[in-house]
Amino acid sequence: MSVSDKLLAMLGTIRTAQPDPPTLALRLIGGGEQARDDDLMEQHHRRGALRRIGHELHYVATDSDGSWMALVERQSRLFRIRNNLD
Repeated sequence: MSVSDKLLAMLGTIRTAQPDPPTLALRLIGGGEQARDDDLMEQHHRRGALRRIGHELHYVATDSDGSWMALVERQSRLFRIRNNLD
């Protein structure tokens, strides 16, 4: 068996020994969950919970048990953009 074959065999063993990554689901945060979202952002985001302005989408990534794993927030603070090149 060549050295490269031995390395490939070892890598295959390492890869199969690792557990499968968790399955995550991404869903919109409901109205009753906004307080929890704000609390987590206040605790863990470097700028804290920001004041809600404009159009926003708040998502939560949950694992198979329903535990919150991550927050994803998209905010649009501008309703129109002017052309400043005139």
